[in-house]
Amino acid sequence: MAPGRGESLRVRRIAILLALLCLVLPSPAGGDELIPGFPPCGRPLENVPPGAPRNVELATVTDTEFVVTWLTCSADGLPAASDTTVTWQEIGSDMETTMTFGGPTPFHYARVRNLLPGAMYRYSVSSGGLPAVIDRLNPGVFRTLARPPGRELFRLGVLADTHLGETVSGLATSTPFEFPPSYRSERPYPEVMARAAVAGLNRERATFTILAADNSSHGERHQLQALRDVLRGLRGPSLVARGAHDHGNQYDAARRECGPDGDCFRALFRARERPGPEPVHRPAVAVHRGWSLIAMDSANPSSGLGELPTEQLEWLEAKLVAADRAGRPSIVFFHHPVAHYSTTLAIPPAVFGVNQDDANAFLDLIAAHDVRLVISAHTHRNWIAYDPRTGRTPLIEVGPSKEYPGGYSVIRVFEGGLLRTWIPTNCPFCNAWREATRGEYGGLYPPYTTGSLRDRNFEHRFDAPDVPGVPSLPTGAWPPFLCSA
Repeated sequence: MAPGRGESLRVRRIAILLALLCLVLPSPAGGDELIPGFPPCGRPLENVPPGAPRNVELATVTDTEFVVTWLTCSADGLPAASDTTVTWQEIGSDMETTMTFGGPTPFHYARVRNLLPGAMYRYSVSSGGLPAVIDRLNPGVFRTLARPPGRELFRLGVLADTHLGETVSGLATSTPFEFPPSYRSERPYPEVMARAAVAGLNRERATFTILAADNSSHGERHQLQALRDVLRGLRGPSLVARGAHDHGNQYDAARRECGPDGDCFRALFRARERPGPEPVHRPAVAVHRGWSLIAMDSANPSSGLGELPTEQLEWLEAKLVAADRAGRPSIVFFHHPVAHYSTTLAIPPAVFGVNQDDANAFLDLIAAHDVRLVISAHTHRNWIAYDPRTGRTPLIEVGPSKEYPGGYSVIRVFEGGLLRTWIPTNCPFCNAWREATRGEYGGLYPPYTTGSLRDRNFEHRFDAPDVPGVPSLPTGAWPPFLCSA
């Protein structure tokens, strides 16, 4: 990095952070205070009467379905059970449909099916006869995704930031004190959310699942063992990448429990690889239905910071060359974001992408090979970026399973393209926990992590012109009818 370049990057990040804070910080509201932890209703909203839907999110749009979630609260700020009613209509059609989903609940989850691909719809949601207001996350209109040409080849499930073993959600720091005020549950929320996500991936008929890390809270053997037990519930195979939280030697008994390198990730997820005296990078590759799925290890073995050093890029090049010769397209995934646009527009402290030199080398490398998609995590947000060197190849970040926005991704791979969708987990605890943890970081978490409708759900054709796509906007705003990448 040239002298002064790093300082310039830090200044840009600080400026962006201040601008975002001005956009999303709530205005003063007299004596009303945000309610910490449960209940999740927070302060009264001027344009939302008690009992009306609030925190409404059009979370998912596929080629034939959509998912919308919301919360209902009483006048005293407590979660209040009510009906889950959705009305929808294809624009230009005379037929309007209204349906009520399930019984009364404060935590609403509605999944509407049997829509037409590539069609425009309007919709509205209500509880107790009170309609929801239209806003960025509840736009009232959307276009279903259009299927790419050719046969559907497979469905790739994506999990990220499961954090098995974590007991406090939403901390920026825990030393010397916990900041900011965060969220706890009597239940092991990372495991409950991960098991619900696995059940969801099975319902989505995922044929292979990848994990873009962080898999554990502190790389401890029992935490990673718990994740392996959760993954046994999948109906198809899986491949796990290492994250910042999974590096070796993070606890006293690591060398005794996991070998001389103290690397429990290696012991549990790369068991055929022999340990050395210290932990090293552990990438891996799998072939699924004619595609190469490549798990890079972007976590420094000692610190967990983001890197893709020369020896690992040489390993990747060999795998990509072999895939190209066999006529196999590749999907590459790892934990830390690699797109410079993503890193620049990340909010501190979540700015720790792959270091710039390694990121440049990685992007130059994949530009020379048939890499169709790059998947990262770490920032806990849904996001999409591009790079001029890699044309229209999407460089995406995926949200976490363990907290808000609380879900999983499904990549449907066709001969002529792919569909990416984000689906929030659905279980009684999941829906309550997602609503509670949306209050993390003083309520600033949703504007940063949710992303736009396009970030979460898009179609991508392989035969489109090979020019960079339009990346995500800083505040996640995006017209609801633009869902292609």
